[in-house]
Amino acid sequence: MIDRASAGGDGAVISLASLSSELRWLRKAARLSGPALAAALGVSQSGLSRWETGDRSPEPELVEAWLDACIAAMRTVVADKSQTVLSQERAIDAQARMADAGYRTGLVGLARDATEVLSNFMITRAGLVHRQRDLAEMADRERLFRHYQPLMCPGPLQTLDYAQAVMLGFTAVTREEALAAAQARWEGALKRLGPGSPEYEVITTEAALRLRLAHAEGDLRPDLLRHLRAVSELGHVRLHIIPLDAVYGHVPSTGFGLHYPADDSPPFVLTETYSAQVTFSAPRDISRFEEAWRELTETALSVSASRAWLDEQISTL
Repeated sequence: MIDRASAGGDGAVISLASLSSELRWLRKAARLSGPALAAALGVSQSGLSRWETGDRSPEPELVEAWLDACIAAMRTVVADKSQTVLSQERAIDAQARMADAGYRTGLVGLARDATEVLSNFMITRAGLVHRQRDLAEMADRERLFRHYQPLMCPGPLQTLDYAQAVMLGFTAVTREEALAAAQARWEGALKRLGPGSPEYEVITTEAALRLRLAHAEGDLRPDLLRHLRAVSELGHVRLHIIPLDAVYGHVPSTGFGLHYPADDSPPFVLTETYSAQVTFSAPRDISRFEEAWRELTETALSVSASRAWLDEQISTL
């Protein structure tokens, strides 16, 4: 969660929990429906929904337009004589909050910072299956996905047995849910690997491909390597492997995904910590991740050399 405080002109402190929650609060306080606000801003309803859920972060200029539209709508809300005294008092308080200069500064500052932190508890409370489906659906809205995963085989490249062993490691879920989530991950991989899928560039490590999973039934590595070799021949997939003896210049501490939307809206990055997912969309942050990607690509084997590496590994099984 992003915590930011802004002091308004009257000295009041305004706490912004996150950009998405504030945008949602603004619309509801102004008693605007999603379609009505989308029309006022000249955006799609689906785009507005993604901003309110935190799936995407809007540009600072749109955030100001959002605020202005809600301020304008608040005049009608406050003037409504049919509401209760309590409702009108709340409307007046909301109007004052929106009009506060410090609130505007803080809100736009959140958009410029464009970093969202969401706990894994919030992400997974709908279930691991739902989470896997959400990730898979992102492919429908992208033209390019650059994926760096140094710790384990990247999700879209996992075999079903491998995905099951990974999901069974989540101790807070039942075996049935873990297996269902693995199946959802496997089915979601078709959106990345099937015909008509967006470009998928992926960098992983030899160490990741040697990972041993406690819940694996037998040795998963032979089938995994053969699967990776087959995937590496797909025209829209570029697979790079960093061998154990590679010399790193830049060492990112976690994996990350660079997502490039199909509608040419700005790219964003998703990365995960042990307890949260962090979303970056500020241009300065995107530039840093793109630079990290270039350096990792230079460290890794080329696509053809990665295929040769896989052939060598498979020959020794």
